[in-house]
Amino acid sequence: MMTWRVAVVVQLLIGGCAHDEGDQRDPPGSVCEVIGGDPVRDGATIHGIDYAVLGGFSGHGDGTELRIAADGTFTRQTVLHGAEQGQLDQGTLGDLASKVRAAKFPTLCATYACTSCGDDFVHEVSVQLDASTYTVQASEFASPPERLAVLIEALQAIVEGPLR
Repeated sequence: MMTWRVAVVVQLLIGGCAHDEGDQRDPPGSVCEVIGGDPVRDGATIHGIDYAVLGGFSGHGDGTELRIAADGTFTRQTVLHGAEQGQLDQGTLGDLASKVRAAKFPTLCATYACTSCGDDFVHEVSVQLDASTYTVQASEFASPPERLAVLIEALQAIVEGPLR
């Protein structure tokens, strides 16, 4: 067990799975396939956001799913709480919309993977902006750009937070 922990720490320190916004090189051992598409306008209409945690030992994720509609209504699913519905307040919805636009989805890699990490969870985020849908996946052991990491953290907070 100690050997496994040391191996994970060494992998994280080496940064073999890292790819950050300032480093335009591909992550070691992988190829960055940029999502592509038209640049996202500042006022782009967000028609929906989907978030799920995939992968893990079973390959089926940890049971986390979130679907947010344009009006802020959402459905979330977790193993602990089952299916729940709620409504984001306007401040949270506006903040989330800003984070989605700031992520600049067309410029992100489709996948931020850790090629030497087995059984890790993967965050999948899909957004519908104007007439386009963009999907990106980021391993828990990868280092996606900060603009994507901030969005994933916001989505996790909605999944884990109290219903309103």
